[in-house]
Amino acid sequence: MPMWIILGVCAAVFVLVVAVAGSRGVFDGGMGQDEPDLPRADRLPAQPRAADLDDVRFTPVLWGYRPAEVDRTMDVLRERIAQLEAQASAPGASAVPGASAAPGTPSAAPGAPTDA
Repeated sequence: MPMWIILGVCAAVFVLVVAVAGSRGVFDGGMGQDEPDLPRADRLPAQPRAADLDDVRFTPVLWGYRPAEVDRTMDVLRERIAQLEAQASAPGASAVPGASAAPGTPSAAPGAPTDA
């Protein structure tokens, strides 16, 4: 009989310690309430390149990544893709910089002035 009393007291103390620790935020993890949900400014440059995507890292949270960081990165990429699509659909645009617009048409000589 005394063994059950000792186990009961130990269980009560354990529950009390867990309750106090939980009320003090011991089990909350790394993200506090005062931390803003804003993306870091150094995610992508204004004119991202394909190699820049290898360096993108998002802050992990409980169910994935911070939505604001993912949204910001998607906005930057959407703008860049729109710029590239506009350049590609422009008259006389070529897929490769410095290549001629039509096959058989010579491109400008290196060092020649360009219309910019």
